[in-house]
Amino acid sequence: MLRLLARSALRAARLSRMLASGAVPSVGKVGIFARPVLPAARLSRTLASGAAPPKDMVAMLDTRGPSHVSRAEPLHEMGVVYAPGQPSPQECIDAIPVIPVEGHLAICDGGGGALGHPIEYIQLNTRHHDPATCKYCGLRFVSVGGGHGH
Repeated sequence: MLRLLARSALRAARLSRMLASGAVPSVGKVGIFARPVLPAARLSRTLASGAAPPKDMVAMLDTRGPSHVSRAEPLHEMGVVYAPGQPSPQECIDAIPVIPVEGHLAICDGGGGALGHPIEYIQLNTRHHDPATCKYCGLRFVSVGGGHGH
């Protein structure tokens, strides 16, 4: 325990020396108590000083979002890289057909067991045949009638 406290004190002292000297890197975390300096903040400080922004910063801010990436290129979402032929989880859910339910109430547990999700009771729209979606897993349900709604 004493060794852990001494290590934390050394890290804090090293961090305070780095902050005082201005030797803190502009992107990423330094030490255990530092907050990252975001690239947008670095760019705004650069523009406020009147200097031209660095080329690497301009290239980093000129990236396309996932909706603009063609499926011929790898898709990078939330730290996961999907191969060009491999569908994303949302594409897999969209491939599942709408589930017909008798009545006006659908019950979804995501497959049940430890791999499912909390039970969700979904009120189905009886006037329109638009599918209702489970908020946890994305499965879609539609009423085919036959229920005794009041």
